[in-house]
This record gives sequence, C-alpha cells and structure tokens, in this order.
Amino acid sequence: VMACHVVLGFLVLLADASPGNLRRMLLRPQAVPSTPAAGPTTDELAIKKVVIVGGSFGGWTVAKKLSGVPERRASDGSRVKLDVTLIDRADYFEYTPGVLRALTQPSVIPMLHSEVGAGTDASVVRGNVEEIQGSKVVLMELDGADAKTKREIDFDYCVIATGSEYSHPIKAAGTGEWTREERQNVLLEKAWQLGNATDVAIVGGGIVGVELAADIIYKYPEKNVKVLDMQNSLLPELPPQCGKYARKWLEGKGVKVELGAPADLSALRDEDYQIFMCVGYKPNGHVYKSEEESPKPDRVAPRGALIVDNMMNVGRQKNVFAVGDVMSHPQPEAKTAYTADLSGNYVARAIKALTLDTNAQIKPYPELLTGLDSVPLVTCVSLGAWDGILVFNNFALPGKFAALVKWLIFSSKTRQLRGNAACNFAWDVAESLSFILHRLDRARRKKTS
Repeated sequence: VMACHVVLGFLVLLADASPGNLRRMLLRPQAVPSTPAAGPTTDELAIKKVVIVGGSFGGWTVAKKLSGVPERRASDGSRVKLDVTLIDRADYFEYTPGVLRALTQPSVIPMLHSEVGAGTDASVVRGNVEEIQGSKVVLMELDGADAKTKREIDFDYCVIATGSEYSHPIKAAGTGEWTREERQNVLLEKAWQLGNATDVAIVGGGIVGVELAADIIYKYPEKNVKVLDMQNSLLPELPPQCGKYARKWLEGKGVKVELGAPADLSALRDEDYQIFMCVGYKPNGHVYKSEEESPKPDRVAPRGALIVDNMMNVGRQKNVFAVGDVMSHPQPEAKTAYTADLSGNYVARAIKALTLDTNAQIKPYPELLTGLDSVPLVTCVSLGAWDGILVFNNFALPGKFAALVKWLIFSSKTRQLRGNAACNFAWDVAESLSFILHRLDRARRKKTS
C-alpha cells in the first residue's frame, strides 16, 4: 500500500508533465461500455433523473462516476440517458482532512476549497434541502446566505450524501459559513486565535484530536498543550501500536496526555484554555422522510444516521440510497473520506445497472467492490510535518514515510476534487489496489488462524 501511494504520486506528476502516449493514456476519458439491448430496439428516449443531495466526498463520487455515461439501450430496447443534479447548500467543496493543518498553517486554506461538482457533468443547484419524500426533493434555493425560493425536484433515483455535523471549526456550522469567502475568513480567524493562545486543550484522543495536537505542538512548541480522553489509550479505533506510538511522540514534544477520565470543561475554561472538541459526530439524516405518514423508528438510527440495507437503500425505497457519514450499514466501517468514496462508487454502479434493468441482480455492498463482506481499514495519521502512522487493516507503519504518503494524499486528492483527470485515474488505481491487498490480507490471516 505504501509503495503504491508513492508510485501513484509520481505517476500523477509524470502524467501532467509528459506529452505523447503516456499522457493521452492517463488523461483520456474512461468510457462506460454500452449494454446491448435484450429485445427489440426503439427510438423512445427515457431520461432517468438522478438527484444527489450533498456534494462532499460521497456525493461527489456518485456524480463523478455517473459523468460521461453515454446514452445506452435498456433491457426493453429503449434508449436511456442520465440527467444528474447535485444539490449543496454551500458554494464550495471543503477537503475536511486538511482543516487541521490549516489551523496552524493558514497558507493551506485556499487549497482546501474547490467548486461544488468540479470535474463532473452534474447540474449544480445551491439550496438547503428541507425534506426528501416520495420521489421529490424539497429545497429552498439559496442566493448568498439567504433562502429565496422554495423548489421541488423530481427524481427517479436519489442519493442522500448529507454527511455529518462535527465540532466547529473543524466543520463549518450555520448559515454564516455557506460561502467560500465566509468559511475561509472563519478559518483565518481561528488560526489567529490559536496562534495567540498560551494554553490549548484538545478533548478527544482519536485521529482528529491526535493530528490537531501534533500540528499545534509542531508549529508552536512553546505552547502548553494537553489531550484529554475517557478512553485508556490514544487512537482506540486503530491497532494498539498506533496509540502507543502517538502517545510517545506527543509526550516527547511536551504534550500532556490525560486518559481514562472525563474532561472537566468548566475547569479548563476557568484556566483560560482554548478548547477544541474532537469527539463524536452527528449524521445529517433529518432531511429524509419515509413514504408512510409517520416514519418508522427503525428507519433512522439513534444518532440521526439513516439505516441502509446491503444494497445501500434507505427503508423500503429501492430508488433512494444513502452514502458516507449519514448512513449506517449492517457491516460497520470507519467513517472516513475513503469509505465515503467507496459507498459512493457502489451506489453509482448500482444506479447505472438499474437504469438499464430495474430487476438487475447487483451484488451487495461492499462485496461488489472488494469481493469480500468488508472494506479495508486504510488511514494515515500525521504527527507534525515529518512523522506519522500509515495503517492498513492491522498493519501499521510509523515514521517519515507515512508523512510523505500523507502529503501525497493531500496533494493528489485536492487536485482530483478540482477535476484533475490524472489524479482521478491515480485514485481509481489506488482504490482497486487496496481491494486486492485486502483480499490477500484476508487470505493470509485465514491461513495462519
């Protein structure tokens, strides 16, 4: 995995710089093969409307995978064409994993943001979705930060990719941050406040809390930084050696790590600590309404996530899907940009198949992608600029190489989200390689067990 990231990074740079056959090979559009008709052909054209609610990682991936799909023949012989609409209340896409670094390195802030739907064929509508019910999406179209006009958009297929809420400023909050300028001003202000703080407390010892603490102490070694968590170890969601390495690194830089007890926020405020809450998230599943008058309690998970089945369908509506942070799948998985991309990839494949044959037999998620009933755990935790931990399933590689991979991920992913074809190709290859390695790792563990 680590070697693949490095090779793919250089491949991207080579593709951008190289004329001739290599560049044409990497940058040419990937056409979707037409499906031959099963019966008599007809000139009737069926427009299948796909509405994606939410333009972040999962939603963007669905829009990207449905872009460039040519007119095709359905199983009944009719012609089928996709009409994709992407709805988001913000006028920008934010690369959320880069926000932590931006708080200590404000020069990164402009790199975090791109246009909603960049690099896709989707029609972008800026609006605040109020509800999704039946076969329509109800929204208030936005102009600036103000709601203007109520609108309904019909769909044949709907993908809910509304993500989740998280502690501010790591994620935007409220109408005052729905434009790129507003959001960048908020991040600049928070970076300035952090730079002027003497004491900083980070509540939460997971990936977000550890990365933020590491960035702060790396940039400001003179600050008094502490990390607090009720868990007995850092990075509890990763293999045990990761938390041990992170704690040794942080304490070696002077960070105080306090575990096994709840944080006393009142005391921290009294001592004038600047506090960053890096715990929990709240899925934004409130926009979905069931087709029944009273939503059934098993439709929405306790924390607001939409419960989906193995086909990523919400409830009994087989034309409504949910991807990314907002959904709760029978097979638990980490909520990361990587898994949001995977669920978006799956749903795009399902929609392409269903538009040709509503009775198409589709393998469940994630088997269609990985060939297994699970997705790999793939993450990279940065510890300052020149250290980190690269994780694949139960394998962890700490050190400078992980920091290099983190930089390659940031550089290539932000470019992909701006529509860079070479980076898009590289990420498709990396994703496929991760599936192969996941199957090999499963076979190895099965053999040794």
